[in-house]
Amino acid sequence: MRTLKSQLLLILNNRLVRIQALGLLFLLPLLILSIHTNLSERSNQLLVELEAQAQDVNYVKKWNDANIDKFNERAVLENQGADAFNLSLDYLKHGNYRSYLIEYTTYMITGLLIREKFYTYYSDIFNRYVAQDSRHEELLLWRSEKQSVFHSQQLLELSRDITDSEVTRTTSTDVLFSWLDYSTPGIFYVPLFFVITLLFASPIFLDDKKHKSLLEIKPISPYKYLLDKVLSYWIIITGFELMILGIILFGVSFKFGLGDLSLNILIFNGEEELMISQLEFYGKAGLFFLLINFFLTTLLSLTNFLFSSKPLSFLIGVFVLFLEPILRFLQVNPIFSDSLPTSYISFGPVLHGLKEQFFKYGSFTFEKGVVVLIVSSLFFLILTCLFMILRDRWSQNRRFVWALRR
Repeated sequence: MRTLKSQLLLILNNRLVRIQALGLLFLLPLLILSIHTNLSERSNQLLVELEAQAQDVNYVKKWNDANIDKFNERAVLENQGADAFNLSLDYLKHGNYRSYLIEYTTYMITGLLIREKFYTYYSDIFNRYVAQDSRHEELLLWRSEKQSVFHSQQLLELSRDITDSEVTRTTSTDVLFSWLDYSTPGIFYVPLFFVITLLFASPIFLDDKKHKSLLEIKPISPYKYLLDKVLSYWIIITGFELMILGIILFGVSFKFGLGDLSLNILIFNGEEELMISQLEFYGKAGLFFLLINFFLTTLLSLTNFLFSSKPLSFLIGVFVLFLEPILRFLQVNPIFSDSLPTSYISFGPVLHGLKEQFFKYGSFTFEKGVVVLIVSSLFFLILTCLFMILRDRWSQNRRFVWALRR
């Protein structure tokens, strides 16, 4: 425990680490200001987007009235949805958010009902002849609409007033939820955030010469030294990132509100729909966050031990972070995708139960992701230990040969 504490103090006193931390903290107000601007624009754009959408909705209604029998079931549903949409737009203009949400939710439910009733018949043909990417986009859009309807229905069940921020999904919990999204650009937010881990973990093992006095004062096992060093970097990096995330979310909640933590979240398990609490959802996200940080720290410890190059280790880490988007862009689908730790770095789709939609093979579950990340981290640690043993034996043999020559 003493050596771990010593390692923590050595890292905290590292000049480069301090400069990097101060630089990020200096940029933090600019980031919060940028997020505030984006969220304010989203709030202002809602009415504009709905007014533009109203043209298409009313065009369908007019076409139904002129060309289709009024007793046609699909036409009746589309007209009901159009009426609800127009009412929701009127309520939004007058700032009546509860009535707006009631009518807009009715419009979305009508759309889902039309999709289920009249598109299921063509699903077999659609799945057979339409490109896989289009099928996935259609399914993801459908699931996203179901989640939105579920969220709105829960808001309407509350006895209190509904705020503008809740309607536009700009509260801090909504922002955090959007960062764990399963569509572009949400899938890039998590890997980008973990670049901070690479930045701070890149000196690991390269500072051994500076910290050599630690071993001279209190000789310890090299394996304990390895574990203490990895753990100390992991603890400091994780703590710093949590502090940054907390400051950002506090900055968002200060203007737009925290959001209602009592609302549940709709996730999917194949065709099954499940309700989980926000505590469970974000608890699983937190566990993934800790494990990915540990995985990246062990990866950089191995690469630095082998190559003793901070830029090379950083580039390898960046490649690992963005390997999944690269494979998806190249349309490469390895059979063992669900066994790769890189498939769980962007863990938002895993939490939603929709990761399978991005790959042809594999079953991406929360439990499997936890196991894969733990096993991969242990593998890198063991591999680093083996290379330490080989290096020590090579050094001993070298000293023995020099002794014989003398």
